[in-house]
Amino acid sequence: MKYIYTTLLLFCGIYLQAQIPRFTLFLSTRNEYVNIYESATGNDIIEKVIENTAIDDSNTILVKGQSSLRFYVDIYPSITSNDVITGWINKTDCAAYVRIRREQWLLYEKPSENASHTIFDAKMLMDYNPYLYVIDYVIEPDSSPYPEHPSPKWYKVGFTYNGVYFEGWSNEICTDINHSCN
Repeated sequence: MKYIYTTLLLFCGIYLQAQIPRFTLFLSTRNEYVNIYESATGNDIIEKVIENTAIDDSNTILVKGQSSLRFYVDIYPSITSNDVITGWINKTDCAAYVRIRREQWLLYEKPSENASHTIFDAKMLMDYNPYLYVIDYVIEPDSSPYPEHPSPKWYKVGFTYNGVYFEGWSNEICTDINHSCN
């Protein structure tokens, strides 16, 4: 019985580890240090990172989990270091771009294309404020070509447009700092 229980516990742990979401974001600020924390709620800073535009140094942020205020991440610096930094980053320090596939960009009330939505002119939104602050994400079954590391289909984002703050869900964002998906 002990063997069966141990095997079952091990299998469940492996399955849960295999279902960890993994996707990339980038820092929402340029040329300012951002704190990386030891825990999801504490104030102990373990590292500081920066997007240094003077030397074209950017970081890749691999999101591996989340709490209500922070993402659990691995950060891969591009130029200044080869060391991977693992820790917690405030969600307000992570961003993505609007993905432009057509003239209109939709922000949904819920993570569903059937939900009520607000329509934005995609190009004007990009010109005014290209950064979307990523707040949350939803993974739908079979939405990823890599089921062992599923990617979100929907992202809850916040942004300011024409002096008004908007928050909602989108399935059209670009998480590449080089903006290569538009």
